[in-house]
Amino acid sequence: MIAHTAREKAADAHARARKSEHGLFHFKSQKMLTKLSARLTECEDRLAEVRNEYLLTLAALRAHQQHYYGHDLPAVMEQMDGSLYEELRGHFTRLCGTELDTCAYTHTLHSRVWDTVHKVTRQKHVQQFLQDSTAFCPIPEFSFQPAPTDQIRELQDLDAPPDPSCLQREVNKWASKAAKDYKVITHGERAVEVLEGRLKLLSGETSLSVEQKIAEVQDTVRKAKLSRVKAEARLQLLSQSVAGTEAHVGKALHQAQEEVERDRRLSEHRRSIQQDQEEEFELSDLDEYEEEEDTFADGRSPASLCVYPAACRVLYSYQACQSDELSVTEGEELQVVEDGDMEDWLKVCNACGQVGYVPERYVQFLCLPAEDTIPLDASFSSTSSLGHREDRQGRGLARALYSYQAQSAEELSFQEGRSSTLSAADIERWMTASGRESWTGRWECSLLWWWRSFRMKQRTRRRTRRRSLFPPLQCPPFHPPTRTH
Repeated sequence: MIAHTAREKAADAHARARKSEHGLFHFKSQKMLTKLSARLTECEDRLAEVRNEYLLTLAALRAHQQHYYGHDLPAVMEQMDGSLYEELRGHFTRLCGTELDTCAYTHTLHSRVWDTVHKVTRQKHVQQFLQDSTAFCPIPEFSFQPAPTDQIRELQDLDAPPDPSCLQREVNKWASKAAKDYKVITHGERAVEVLEGRLKLLSGETSLSVEQKIAEVQDTVRKAKLSRVKAEARLQLLSQSVAGTEAHVGKALHQAQEEVERDRRLSEHRRSIQQDQEEEFELSDLDEYEEEEDTFADGRSPASLCVYPAACRVLYSYQACQSDELSVTEGEELQVVEDGDMEDWLKVCNACGQVGYVPERYVQFLCLPAEDTIPLDASFSSTSSLGHREDRQGRGLARALYSYQAQSAEELSFQEGRSSTLSAADIERWMTASGRESWTGRWECSLLWWWRSFRMKQRTRRRTRRRSLFPPLQCPPFHPPTRTH
């Protein structure tokens, strides 16, 4: 919707610019046209990023679903059944044989049962169960659902000449992930074989720990197989848009195979040297296996490049809907105090000293990137910043804990609860401060309530409450977002 609105405004501005080409307001129209064109380009890039993430996540979801119905579910059902059907066949066979030898009267009946015993199979039971259960048939399909005005239904690369292709980065990422999963699967299967061999030689409590380790390794292998299936599904979708994807994946897998083979040879060489000692298998690659986030990486969030407190300007007016939110008007300048305790929200302070939460997409940062800021990876599905360093020179926003009367000309009188912007600590225990009425003076540090301390104390307590009460923010282009209890 933002991109659609930007297109309409850009077209309108272009039409007005052509009409007033020789008028007095040509320069103003041309300037507005340039601004709206830039806004349109930004919105189109944003739309492409969101579409790419949607398509890749959808591909992984389809692969996960197919893997679940084709592999995980049959394996779980087979494990639950165990040897039940084999034992049933044996019981019926013994019963029928005994009755035929013992009583000729029941010969006909039990002969018929004997002839039908072979029909008691797990495959037939599972087939009948799947046919009768509506939860497994038919398998639901997940399809891409574009925005109302979006006509593109495939992956689209971003036009960024200085940077490498974003789709190519995704190819590299998921090819490496597939190769890593291959190594984990290979090592895990070999570990299971070794542990099962040891289990046959053990008994009692010692065997219980080995059985537990086997179960852990098998679970790790299962997760790695599922992760590889999802990565291969993403790579298959990427191969339709990026040339050379198959070659890159093959190269990564070949390198992984060489590493696995090298590890196998080293293990065999170690066993040949220590024939009388028990073989020790290295399980460090299998411990605490975790899947990576299935999102694009984008470290260009404006909030993540600014040091708080940071200046910002309100792009759209917003009316507070909750008691801890702040109403703002378009064009108003604010000070961003800290990240909000929920996605897409910031905690700001206005010129009157009022503090509250506003949507991050409703404001524009005016700060420049800090020199010592370290870029961080973040998903563009969440524009909240991941972290900020404390200002090394002591700058920040503070609130007075107690009232204070100035004792000299260079000191500053203030009332309890008053907010100010602090500069540098030129004398121990004293800070230079300035307020909204252009006053400047020095405050004693023991009388100040630092916002950073408030942030550390309040964030944990309020995060749980706000996340449980409000759904994720869906910010429209010009209308305030709604958050319901």
